[in-house]
Amino acid sequence: MGLSKYAHSLRVGSLQAGCLFALIALWAVGMEGSALAKPVPPGQEAAAQAQEPVEQQAAPPAEEPPAEEAPSEDQSQLVSAATAGARAEVEAAVKAVAQPDPQALAQALHVMSEAESPDGGDAAGPRLEAIGDLDGDGNLEYVYRWTGSLQEGAQARAPNGGVWDLFLLSWDGQGWRVSELLPGEGLYDLEVLARLGDGPGVAVVQGLGLMPFPVVFKFQDHAAMLAWDSRSEESRYQGLAAGEVAFRDAAPDAPAEMLVSGKADPGLVHFPREGNRGFGIATLYTWDGKAFVPRKTVYSTCEDYTVYRFVSALHLKDFRAAFSLIDPPKFLKNQDASLEMFRKYAESTLPEFLDDNLFEAPDTSQAGQDKFRLELKLHDQLYTYYPTYSNDGKFLLTGLERRVQSGIAPEPAH
Repeated sequence: MGLSKYAHSLRVGSLQAGCLFALIALWAVGMEGSALAKPVPPGQEAAAQAQEPVEQQAAPPAEEPPAEEAPSEDQSQLVSAATAGARAEVEAAVKAVAQPDPQALAQALHVMSEAESPDGGDAAGPRLEAIGDLDGDGNLEYVYRWTGSLQEGAQARAPNGGVWDLFLLSWDGQGWRVSELLPGEGLYDLEVLARLGDGPGVAVVQGLGLMPFPVVFKFQDHAAMLAWDSRSEESRYQGLAAGEVAFRDAAPDAPAEMLVSGKADPGLVHFPREGNRGFGIATLYTWDGKAFVPRKTVYSTCEDYTVYRFVSALHLKDFRAAFSLIDPPKFLKNQDASLEMFRKYAESTLPEFLDDNLFEAPDTSQAGQDKFRLELKLHDQLYTYYPTYSNDGKFLLTGLERRVQSGIAPEPAH
């Protein structure tokens, strides 16, 4: 269950349409039943290996995320300093409220109650919102968002929604108990998990629009306790730039689920972070009692996914895997095309694919062959490739025109 008002009012726009980001639909039909998660046919295990991210195959590393996608240590210290007094301030405010009255609680915190401001009021300011009766005691739990600003020298700034600190407030029969969830800055989301192990939980996803990371809390005895932080060294979480994180309450006898989806960032082929090139990736995580662990990863089926697998297979000199990604008679222009014929073609015509080279996939609005072109710059030569694909939904390569331009100025050394 998502926190419907202030969390989502702060979210950035959805990821781009097209073959990249239809992956949330996996939950509608189930990971196993999706066309994106087809089992590997017998005899094609080698081809399936080329589907794995290149980072796991000792290939050239993927491009490092921009520095702003992960808060620096100095930035974290600034946030900590800005929110240092928030908990004491909240505890002092709610101490005077001697009843489970949301209006009295709102007045003590100097915010409007939901009854007074059903639209949530200031999207970037302090907020108080009910998140449900988590423990079934007849009283609602609330999340209060304290807000402030970062101080850098003599200047204050409040980027992407400002600095905030989230607190869970729960009535224990004697007074309001205060649990600090997470301080931070910028865009975030908050989800209530109906069941996290043997009780409910709360998840905060920070870094929306950059590289989101979730932090999960268990709710027990009117208090929220840290259960899992995706940023910890032990975590198996893999964040995605401009990705999406969503939670789902599974069946009563099944663990909670988390789906992380976005744009893949593989090696060997560089796809622009912005634009329509590239392919989507979705990983389903399940709760094992201590952490969300990855259970299955699938990729969206489209032209760029095919060419990435093709490049990856040839880099590994796995000609059988690459051969499974083409329409042999059309690609080799021979009705009797064979694997051996393809191997000789690749070695003689595409030798640069067999080396450690990083290909570029320029983003272009043009149609036809140019829409999916690849480029490779080697020394003073520019190689440009114009792939064509089958239109049967399998996106098999039916051709790969190769052009070479000489006399290109070398790129400056970094």
